[in-house]
Amino acid sequence: GTIIEKRDTAILLSLNDSLVLNRKKWVANKNNLFKLSDGRININELSLTDQNEYLKIYSTDDLGNNLAINFKNFNIGQFTTLLTSESSKLSGNINGEIEIRDITKDMYYIVNSVVEDIVYDSTSVGALTIKASDDPNTNLVTADLRLKGPQNDLTGKGTYNTSSGASDFQLDINNFQLVLLDPFLSEIMKESKGSLSGNVTLK
Repeated sequence: GTIIEKRDTAILLSLNDSLVLNRKKWVANKNNLFKLSDGRININELSLTDQNEYLKIYSTDDLGNNLAINFKNFNIGQFTTLLTSESSKLSGNINGEIEIRDITKDMYYIVNSVVEDIVYDSTSVGALTIKASDDPNTNLVTADLRLKGPQNDLTGKGTYNTSSGASDFQLDINNFQLVLLDPFLSEIMKESKGSLSGNVTLK
């Protein structure tokens, strides 16, 4: 349940300390608070836990332009189930942080996370590591990623300019299972077999 209060032009919302998501019981911290005003959402702090998994969401500025999400042993399959109400074929535990910047303008992400023990439809994928940082002086976000598993091995590195929107990313693929592309290209491929390798440049 929720507690809603209207104050001047703002709407304040707080979740009760117990709620059900994805048919699982979660416990929320008592001081969580959402403030909706002028088309912006400011989150004071929301922490959810079900004993094993932990998720924390909070605004990093007073205007609601930036948001941070912290994960601890959080199953990534929860996202798919929450959005589609269907059981997810994807599982894996994510630890780390995702920052969402400039939400009301040209939104971009700063990701520093590790997803371990990734499994898709009973196929072992491996572990995905993503590290990113931004330089306010150059407006550049620099990112590195690595996917390593029994049948997957790829690395990537590149930059994104938050001012111009220009990107320059290089992906080096030693081996990548095609079946992992099925959920993203479901209209043109399914039950894929085999793997691919090579170099990809995205600009």
